[in-house]
Amino acid sequence: MVLDASNSRIASACVVLLNDATGTRYEHLSGGAGQFAFELLPPGDYSARASAHGMSPQVSPSLHVTLGAITEVEFKLSVAGAHETVTVSVEPKQVETEPRGISSVVDERAILGLPLNGRRFTDLAPLTPGVTQDPRGQNSTSNGDLAFGGIRGFQTSYLVDGGNNNTWALPGAVPVFE
Repeated sequence: MVLDASNSRIASACVVLLNDATGTRYEHLSGGAGQFAFELLPPGDYSARASAHGMSPQVSPSLHVTLGAITEVEFKLSVAGAHETVTVSVEPKQVETEPRGISSVVDERAILGLPLNGRRFTDLAPLTPGVTQDPRGQNSTSNGDLAFGGIRGFQTSYLVDGGNNNTWALPGAVPVFE
């Protein structure tokens, strides 16, 4: 039931129920006698609010709806003042100011000035902090897998120009040709 301060019934008041757990919103207008009904609501805790033109809205205390039960709520709205303002503010989300990834740029002077055998780009990767060559992957055809941040070389993945440059292989995954 929606009433005013003198217990007169308010027609066409907007009554809103909000399920606290799911955020689902239900809305009805009160009838000519100020009555309203929400049927077949899922059980749970709800917040209720009633408002009408020229009246201050009222929020009910938390309502607990159980299966097969009837929960009655009565709203008493008072006449609104000349102007009413509601301000809602939320703390802004924190912005990540420091990157969490490993990255660096090796300038042209360093590339031209370093003695590189074979001029492979992977020989320049260890110039980045946190990057090493995993000696467990070294053999006669490679200089070892690149290890980033202490993770073993065969457990890392990196892309060069969008292409996958992983060097890991499981025993039996690569066919042997004799």
